[in-house]
This record gives sequence, C-alpha cells and structure tokens, in this order.
Amino acid sequence: MAGINTLISSVLDKTAQVKADGIQNESTEFGLNTSDNVNNAALAATVGMVNLAISKIEEQRIVIDKIIFTGGNGYLLSSLFPHHCNVIDELVFLGLEAYI
Repeated sequence: MAGINTLISSVLDKTAQVKADGIQNESTEFGLNTSDNVNNAALAATVGMVNLAISKIEEQRIVIDKIIFTGGNGYLLSSLFPHHCNVIDELVFLGLEAYI
C-alpha cells in the first residue's frame, strides 16, 4: 500500500480545489474541515489495512506478539494501535546488512 504521504498527495494532486495542511493530529475520526478529513482518511486507510492483515493472521490462529513499524510514519502509526508496537527506523538497512 502507498505510504500516508503518497495517499495525501494523490488526493491533493488529483482533485481540483482540495487543499490540506500537514497532519495536525493522530486521528482516524471524521474531521471538522477538508484538511483534517484528507489527513485522517489517509491514516484510517492505513490503519484499516494493517487491521485487516492482523485479522487474517489471527484467523490462522497465529499469535501476534508485537507489530513493528518502519519508515517515515512509523511513530505516527504506532500511536494509533492498541497492540504492542515497536518502531525500528533502520529495519530495512538492518535487513540489507544481513544479506550483504
């Protein structure tokens, strides 16, 4: 799935006369204005995708001990989940290092 910033910029770039400020708060609630709704919808889509993945894993009776986020919005996303989450900024580089 596209990252949060890509989701937001796609809406802003492809929709006439829609303007939005940067993410002001960590929320998936309906906003009170266009800016909040554009940002919150991108967060809600991402949280929904992760929750669907969690649900599919749990259907297989696999226990999830923790969720690991990496990338530019890792800390933002981790604040939106009730699960035990870790943020590892350098995870991709650690993986590459292991195989080089």
